[in-house]
Amino acid sequence: MLDFIPAPQRYVIERVKAESTTPSGLEIPAVAQTQKWEGIVVAIPFGMTNYKINNHILYSQFGGASIVLFNKPYILLHENEILGRFRDEVGEEDDLSMFSKEPD
Repeated sequence: MLDFIPAPQRYVIERVKAESTTPSGLEIPAVAQTQKWEGIVVAIPFGMTNYKINNHILYSQFGGASIVLFNKPYILLHENEILGRFRDEVGEEDDLSMFSKEPD
């Protein structure tokens, strides 16, 4: 967790690194590695409950701003640039409260 609180509706994301080896152990050159648009939430604004610290998320390819905090690179994303989150834990309950309900 960072000692930083982003502005409302902004999240600080630590980018997930691209795979550098294949499952069989072959090294993938840096030029050939594909960029992952995934990250881990490391800082959230006050009062926001849609995403939590350590959520594994998928974000828009062209979204966010690259920032450096405490000598480490991060991405600052607006809530609208986050496409969704992965279920990381086995047995994690579906929490659909973040999505607005359709009118009857």
